[in-house]
Amino acid sequence: MRKPKKFVYNPVLVSVLWRGIELTGFAADSKVELAPNEDRINPVVGVDGDVTYNINANGTATLKITLASGSPHCTMLTEDAANSVEGQLAVRDANKDGGFIVACDDCVMLGLPVKKRAKNGEAEEFTFFIPQLDYK
Repeated sequence: MRKPKKFVYNPVLVSVLWRGIELTGFAADSKVELAPNEDRINPVVGVDGDVTYNINANGTATLKITLASGSPHCTMLTEDAANSVEGQLAVRDANKDGGFIVACDDCVMLGLPVKKRAKNGEAEEFTFFIPQLDYK
């Protein structure tokens, strides 16, 4: 009988750096959400059933992070968003199983943070625009 494999995920091994500063004080329910804005390949099926794969040049993405409202970085990020500050953004997942690194220049926040107030605490969600998503 095959022995099942064990995988370990540790959220502490995920870090986000904005303009060289490691962000801390993440909310309890989420840390990062990194998503491309469009699919990289758009399949097209002709009337005869032939398939063509169109490569999409749009390599942009968004990164959403949720910080507890008491995070020491909320004020800085809100000021950067209000002033449309561009900067370097890096996300590193150092987990052994499925880790990745994304580093990009000329990133900007899409707007002011979404401020959430709930029973189990307060949070602020920041959304960064990434002009070219490349995993390293």
